Amino acid sequence: SVHDYLSSPEVLATASVHITHAGEERLVHGVAAGVPMVCLPQDFDQLPLARRLTELGVGVIAEEDPAAVARAVLDLLADEDARARTPALSERLRRFDGEARLAAAVADVA
Repeated sequence: SVHDYLSSPEVLATASVHITHAGEERLVHGVAAGVPMVCLPQDFDQLPLARRLTELGVGVIAEEDPAAVARAVLDLLADEDARARTPALSERLRRFDGEARLAAAVADVA
Protein backbone atom coordinates (compact mmCIF):
# COMPACT_ATOMS: atom_id res chain seq x y z
CA SER A 1 0.00 0.00 0.00
CA VAL A 2 1.02 3.62 -0.48
CA HIS A 3 1.32 6.06 2.41
CA ASP A 4 1.94 9.79 2.50
CA TYR A 5 3.95 9.42 5.70
CA LEU A 6 5.44 6.59 7.73
CA SER A 7 7.02 6.98 11.14
CA SER A 8 10.50 5.44 11.00
CA PRO A 9 10.51 4.37 14.66
CA GLU A 10 7.12 2.66 14.27
CA VAL A 11 8.11 0.83 11.09
CA LEU A 12 11.54 -0.14 12.42
CA ALA A 13 9.99 -1.58 15.58
CA THR A 14 8.77 -4.48 13.44
CA ALA A 15 11.63 -4.65 10.93
CA SER A 16 14.33 -7.30 10.67
CA VAL A 17 16.66 -5.20 8.49
CA HIS A 18 16.73 -1.48 7.73
CA ILE A 19 17.73 -0.39 4.21
CA THR A 20 18.91 3.20 4.42
CA HIS A 21 20.91 5.89 2.64
CA ALA A 22 22.90 6.13 5.91
CA GLY A 23 21.92 9.64 6.89
CA GLU A 24 22.48 10.43 10.54
CA GLU A 25 18.80 10.51 11.56
CA ARG A 26 18.02 7.23 9.82
CA LEU A 27 21.02 5.53 11.40
CA VAL A 28 19.99 6.72 14.85
CA HIS A 29 16.47 5.40 14.24
CA GLY A 30 17.87 2.05 13.10
CA VAL A 31 20.24 1.74 16.05
CA ALA A 32 17.53 2.81 18.50
CA ALA A 33 15.25 0.11 17.09
CA GLY A 34 18.02 -2.49 17.32
CA VAL A 35 17.83 -3.31 13.62
CA PRO A 36 20.89 -4.19 11.48
CA MET A 37 21.26 -1.96 8.41
CA VAL A 38 22.04 -2.20 4.74
CA CYS A 39 23.56 1.16 3.85
CA LEU A 40 23.45 2.82 0.44
CA PRO A 41 25.40 6.03 1.09
CA GLN A 42 24.63 8.82 -1.35
CA ASP A 43 26.07 12.00 0.15
CA PHE A 44 29.40 13.19 1.55
CA ASP A 45 28.64 12.49 5.23
CA GLN A 46 26.87 9.19 4.74
CA LEU A 47 29.83 7.04 3.69
CA PRO A 48 31.84 7.56 6.91
CA LEU A 49 28.71 6.90 8.99
CA ALA A 50 28.01 3.71 7.03
CA ARG A 51 31.63 2.63 7.42
CA ARG A 52 31.38 3.10 11.18
CA LEU A 53 28.32 0.83 11.29
CA THR A 54 30.27 -1.86 9.45
CA GLU A 55 33.16 -1.44 11.93
CA LEU A 56 30.67 -1.93 14.78
CA GLY A 57 29.37 -5.06 13.04
CA VAL A 58 25.75 -3.89 12.80
CA GLY A 59 25.55 -3.00 9.14
CA VAL A 60 26.93 -3.48 5.66
CA ILE A 61 27.45 -1.18 2.70
CA ALA A 62 25.87 -2.36 -0.53
CA GLU A 63 26.08 -1.14 -4.09
CA GLU A 64 22.97 0.51 -5.49
CA ASP A 65 21.97 -2.57 -7.41
CA PRO A 66 18.85 -4.62 -6.60
CA ALA A 67 20.76 -7.90 -6.56
CA ALA A 68 23.48 -6.46 -4.29
CA VAL A 69 20.88 -5.06 -1.90
CA ALA A 70 19.02 -8.38 -1.83
CA ARG A 71 22.27 -10.26 -1.07
CA ALA A 72 23.13 -7.79 1.70
CA VAL A 73 19.68 -8.18 3.27
CA LEU A 74 19.92 -11.97 3.18
CA ASP A 75 23.44 -11.86 4.61
CA LEU A 76 22.32 -9.69 7.51
CA LEU A 77 19.29 -11.87 8.18
CA ALA A 78 21.65 -14.84 8.45
CA ASP A 79 24.26 -12.97 10.52
CA GLU A 80 23.43 -13.89 14.11
CA ASP A 81 26.35 -11.80 15.41
CA ALA A 82 25.05 -8.61 13.77
CA ARG A 83 21.55 -9.29 15.08
CA ALA A 84 23.01 -9.79 18.58
CA ARG A 85 25.23 -6.69 18.47
CA THR A 86 22.52 -4.31 17.31
CA PRO A 87 20.33 -4.44 20.46
CA ALA A 88 23.45 -3.94 22.60
CA LEU A 89 24.31 -0.83 20.59
CA SER A 90 20.71 0.31 20.94
CA GLU A 91 20.96 0.00 24.71
CA ARG A 92 24.20 1.99 24.70
CA LEU A 93 22.47 4.73 22.70
CA ARG A 94 19.58 4.82 25.19
CA ARG A 95 22.01 5.19 28.12
CA PHE A 96 24.06 7.90 26.39
CA ASP A 97 23.48 11.25 28.09
CA GLY A 98 24.64 13.75 25.51
CA GLU A 99 23.19 16.68 27.41
CA ALA A 100 25.22 15.91 30.54
CA ARG A 101 28.38 15.30 28.52
CA LEU A 102 27.96 18.60 26.69
CA ALA A 103 27.30 20.47 29.98
CA ALA A 104 30.45 18.94 31.49
CA ALA A 105 32.53 19.88 28.44
CA VAL A 106 31.25 23.48 28.55
CA ALA A 107 31.92 23.65 32.29
CA ASP A 108 35.49 22.42 31.71
CA VAL A 109 36.11 25.14 29.13
CA ALA A 110 34.42 27.87 31.19
